[in-house]
Amino acid sequence: MFSEKENTAVDYHPGSLISVAGNTSPISLKSRQANTLLLASYMTVRSNCEELCSNDLLNELPDDEKDLYRRNSRIGQNNIKEIINYTSKSMDSCIRRCFSK
Repeated sequence: MFSEKENTAVDYHPGSLISVAGNTSPISLKSRQANTLLLASYMTVRSNCEELCSNDLLNELPDDEKDLYRRNSRIGQNNIKEIINYTSKSMDSCIRRCFSK
């Protein structure tokens, strides 16, 4: 059984009673490194967008409210957000626009 086109073998054997195999990932090391790089890129762009949008939209608010809006913007689902108002929606749309560029 092979996991990728490069024919990396995947061992799914759980081990014996004496020797238990460690956690084996069905993903090759090359794929894991590529996924880690993509995640790091996303997190960097997200934090830069969040900083830019908060400087643009939240500059007249106190620091504790800025932090609350920034935490609120990290929640993806609207029905569990703490703040639902025009500023919150503007912050979300600003971050989304940043990714579309």
